[in-house]
Amino acid sequence: MQNDKNLEDLKECFLLYDKRGDERIECSQVGEVLRALDVNPTEHEVQKIVNNIDPAGEMKRVSFEEFYPMYQNLRERHRKERSENISSQVSDFVTEKGIQI
Repeated sequence: MQNDKNLEDLKECFLLYDKRGDERIECSQVGEVLRALDVNPTEHEVQKIVNNIDPAGEMKRVSFEEFYPMYQNLRERHRKERSENISSQVSDFVTEKGIQI
């Protein structure tokens, strides 16, 4: 869960990409904003997000309120994948070296 300061920082970063001053970004900027927030999605993940936001391809603009749950979901999924990857690597190392835990 984000505290108020972190949430404000996230929104501030998001709004740096708002070129119209309406507190929204273009769908095409979603991946760039996620990467700026250190989430680093794949192009496939970005495309899935954009398709969920704008299935008709109407170049919809996205508010922070729409963006934030997607950011949280993707960030948490990446965090879980990293954790599982590290656990797997440690397990492989322990097995390879014959270490007893």
